[in-house]
Amino acid sequence: MSIQSERNYTNELILNYLDLWPEFQYKSLEDSRSLRYYVLLMNLIDNQLDAGIRWLDSDDARDYFFAEAEYQREVFQSLENEWDEILESKYPSVEALLSEVYRRGKAQGYSDMQEHIKYTEADKQALRFITEYNVGLIQRIDNDVRTQIKYKLVKGAIAGEHPYSLAPQILSIAEEQLADSIFTPRHRATMIARTEISRTQNTGILQSYVNEGYTEVKILTAEDDNVCATCLYYAYHFDRGAELTYANRNGEKVHNIKKLLDGGNFPPFHPLCRCTYLSVWESKNSSGEKLDVVNLTIDHSKYIEELLNNGFHKYTPKGRPHGVYIKRITGDSQEFRESLLKSKSTNSNRDKWRVDVHDATDYDDCELFITDHGSTIAIKPNGDIISVCASQHPKDSGEALLRYAVAKGGTKLDSYDGNYKFYRKCGFEPVSYCEFDEEFAPDEWVKGVNKPEHIIFFKYTGNQSEYETKHDFYDVVEVSEGESDLSAYDVAEKVRDDSL
Repeated sequence: MSIQSERNYTNELILNYLDLWPEFQYKSLEDSRSLRYYVLLMNLIDNQLDAGIRWLDSDDARDYFFAEAEYQREVFQSLENEWDEILESKYPSVEALLSEVYRRGKAQGYSDMQEHIKYTEADKQALRFITEYNVGLIQRIDNDVRTQIKYKLVKGAIAGEHPYSLAPQILSIAEEQLADSIFTPRHRATMIARTEISRTQNTGILQSYVNEGYTEVKILTAEDDNVCATCLYYAYHFDRGAELTYANRNGEKVHNIKKLLDGGNFPPFHPLCRCTYLSVWESKNSSGEKLDVVNLTIDHSKYIEELLNNGFHKYTPKGRPHGVYIKRITGDSQEFRESLLKSKSTNSNRDKWRVDVHDATDYDDCELFITDHGSTIAIKPNGDIISVCASQHPKDSGEALLRYAVAKGGTKLDSYDGNYKFYRKCGFEPVSYCEFDEEFAPDEWVKGVNKPEHIIFFKYTGNQSEYETKHDFYDVVEVSEGESDLSAYDVAEKVRDDSL
């Protein structure tokens, strides 16, 4: 097939994706203006393809991956000599670089075990997982960019802009913020490069352990104060209720490799993760069992299929970009409480003290729901929503979680006023409040560190309150105070309930 034929075929695919064929179906191409527009559009698409091809084949494209490889070199000092050799070499493609990183990571795994390197069919399969996964990420970037290109082209066509005048706008898309994201396509490409270099290296290391019959590993963090709560949770033991910081860690956790992979939580735990593995010498199995393929990529279609098979379903609030996979576990109060504690641990110290964790028996008469990431909501028989906690690592949408609670019968809740803006945004209006009482403060609230926050009682109306801030509310509504045998909390609750 000639280059021009390939271009024509590619142009047709792009026009199909951009839904632009109707533009040409009702206008005759014999019309000079339509024909000229068509030619200009084809030239514009060709120019973009040429620019993309040139960039992918440029030193700049490979520099992204070399830059992130150098970042990893700083983190994993034990690979310093290997990274020097990697960075001094030339590679024809990103895939070739990933293959070399995988090979070096595998060699590092064997160096740790003081064994001779072995290449097996499992290695080939593991590397195939990596290369296919990276291609998928590149396609996802492409789809994000395509969406913006489509917007630019359609908007320009409606406005009657000359196609040539659109070219500079389209070229600037790589630097524009993606929809529903804080990243530009260039930022996202850089983040993916950094994370996938880590994933590729870790795949090689873990495959080498499996090849030699090791069954257990430890998680090696970057061992500094920047290690996140998720990485700390999987790497170390902590005293019950202790803040998840590197300084507070106890002994290292030991993970069975198969259970680690089956559970789906392994390095890299999140974008830009710096964790890797160390083998547990005592776990070596010399039985000669068949080698496993180590797949550290996430097959999203398979993951979603497993969620659906396990009772989860997707819920996305109408008109909102983010949803959650959630399921009902009413009757299993202990599982709910454990999930709540885990989800709470992923939140910052600034916020987690506001999450109220009850005894398991207190949830026996509640409707209980958890997400695939461990986020929780509980609904009492009277419609009171309690124990709302959105996981931050991996992150769930708190708004989707709360709106789901409303859809399942939740009508009211109370919360410390630090959450005021969030609940107002979700359609809960404040009705009454009581002052913060240090005697009943949560155990994790620290005087002098955390500010005292009043407790506000909300009801769901679906509307945003006329009080834009909690201070506006306090300026108008009188604080509830205790009466005879009722505490201030009970009085404020009654005032809210009477308004329903």
